[in-house]
Amino acid sequence: MADLPENLAPSPHERGLATQDRADLARRVVRAWELLHALAERADLGADTRAGRSAKELLTGVGRWPDSRWVAEVVIEARERPSAAARTDQDAEEDRLRESHRRASGAAVLRSVERAGEEAERFLGTEEDEEYGLRPVATQLGPLPLRTFLHATAYRVCVAGLDLQPALAEGGTEADDKVGELVELGFVALVDVLGALAARGGLTTSLTGVTDVGSWTFASHRGAWQVVQAQPPGPAVVGPAQVLLDITAGRAEDVGGLYRRGELRLEDVPGLLRLAPLLDEVPGIPGSGSLRVMARSLDMASRTLGLAGNAWGRLRRPFG
Repeated sequence: MADLPENLAPSPHERGLATQDRADLARRVVRAWELLHALAERADLGADTRAGRSAKELLTGVGRWPDSRWVAEVVIEARERPSAAARTDQDAEEDRLRESHRRASGAAVLRSVERAGEEAERFLGTEEDEEYGLRPVATQLGPLPLRTFLHATAYRVCVAGLDLQPALAEGGTEADDKVGELVELGFVALVDVLGALAARGGLTTSLTGVTDVGSWTFASHRGAWQVVQAQPPGPAVVGPAQVLLDITAGRAEDVGGLYRRGELRLEDVPGLLRLAPLLDEVPGIPGSGSLRVMARSLDMASRTLGLAGNAWGRLRRPFG
């Protein structure tokens, strides 16, 4: 395992936080939903958000409704063991929910967000979680362990919280603290899911995010991965956590500029190039336009470093 930092190789059965620290994973998932609900309560539901829709529309798409797909539905899918190609269309699902619940009251929308967190909390740590938590379920990224899928929602919830900020009635320290905590939860979920995708792709590699909310690394090998809070040597992306989240969510407008100004830095570019095949296996992820801009900038850097000039041309889709 020459491509992994010393002592970072995962054991064969490791599946990131889903096996390393189930209690922490559960805490992170539930807390993310609590924070989104707290921010939603402060929002003007008729106001616009970063996502280009009203706060009510945004929250309707992520909440738990009788016709939405959440814990109960994915547990059934886990029992049936979906095919290796199982993939969902999260954007289409959220659009459908917005349309079917467009007449819902603001109170009902807020309750749908609260209900999503409650349902996750009731499941995590139960006998059903023990039996089905590591079975694959369909996600926008392809099949992931059920428990990892639930952790991935902390990223989705974080992006929703960041999108909601323009609609908040007032900012202030309390709101800023909630957003800051949500960013940390979303960023760790992102690292965990990246590890899952690298492991699923059969990659022996690592990647570290060095951010203002800490340095987090995944290391993958032969279908297994682990997540650690550390900054080992190897490929790394350096920048504010919210910037990295915005890039992967398609919210960053000038990724090339961030790179040129030094607000976004890369370490061990040759090591990062080994992750390129992972991107080609994950279609339909937000942020592809931003990542293409960054890829062009990185292509210039790689030429300067004497690397293969067209290697970054494979970067068509972002992580996330």
